[in-house]
Amino acid sequence: MGEALREKQSYHLVIVKSTVIPGTTNKTVNLILAKSSSKTIGPKLGLCTNPEFLKEGTAINDTLHPDKIVIGANDKKSANTLRHLCTRFYGKNLPTVILTSPETA
Repeated sequence: MGEALREKQSYHLVIVKSTVIPGTTNKTVNLILAKSSSKTIGPKLGLCTNPEFLKEGTAINDTLHPDKIVIGANDKKSANTLRHLCTRFYGKNLPTVILTSPETA
């Protein structure tokens, strides 16, 4: 993904869409992304975590009708960009959105 973003000039947001060990987004994904894209997280590149809360056998329903959305971000632009995407996807059915750090998410 970092290699694909290397040539991009506009803002892009990378989202870790999985439940991972606290610290993985900032200490692992961020470092790999920075090295492979030659960019640092900032004005041109955002990084968030958005863990899944899926029960076995009901993943599709849980995705389409979550009781909450957790956004872990280090900066407002990344958080707002992901929140906007969620708002467009869920529309008037947007559940509670919890904004926090990647480690807490």
